[in-house]
Amino acid sequence: MQGHRKVLGVDIGGSSTKFCLVDGVKRTILKTKTIPHNHETDINSICSKIYNHIKMWEFEGTIGIGFPGIVDKMVIVDAPNLGDEWKDFDFRKHFSKHNIQIASILNDADAAAMAMIEQTRDWEEKEILCLTIGTGIGSGWIKEGQLLEGTEYGREYSEKHECSLEQWASAKVIKKEKISMMEWVIRFSDVLHIL
Repeated sequence: MQGHRKVLGVDIGGSSTKFCLVDGVKRTILKTKTIPHNHETDINSICSKIYNHIKMWEFEGTIGIGFPGIVDKMVIVDAPNLGDEWKDFDFRKHFSKHNIQIASILNDADAAAMAMIEQTRDWEEKEILCLTIGTGIGSGWIKEGQLLEGTEYGREYSEKHECSLEQWASAKVIKKEKISMMEWVIRFSDVLHIL
């Protein structure tokens, strides 16, 4: 298989980085790997994981990155679950030193919403809200076929709960507050009702 036919997707989350190698022509998954952060969410740690994985898989081709925060023109605006040092970070500049080309950097939930549309034929709804549930709650909103970037509804403050929606019902809350799955489902239903 030619190197340029492969595409590498990198999904940076609050607790891990996931890698997915795809055949760009056949659109089939070739390999996947999840690497926990183990509390190392700084720029150098995460970028080293990406670089090491590119070398390990001997990857040459296009890279797309999903990022857990607001992204503007492929530059990080913020990363609430990773730390303040990410503000204004540019993956393209960082990896250009290693001759690695980054084709796209999107908010992770926006990327998930776009993938959902891409993989679903004859989607008829005019508005679609895609939620990702992990360390936080991400949101991707597609309105009449257009992505409204950076909605980040999980950060919305709930007066009823006196915290943000993701502080109330992200997956992290289950372990952090030691609540049952049933209680989490009730909380998340609350989030859906609010949204």
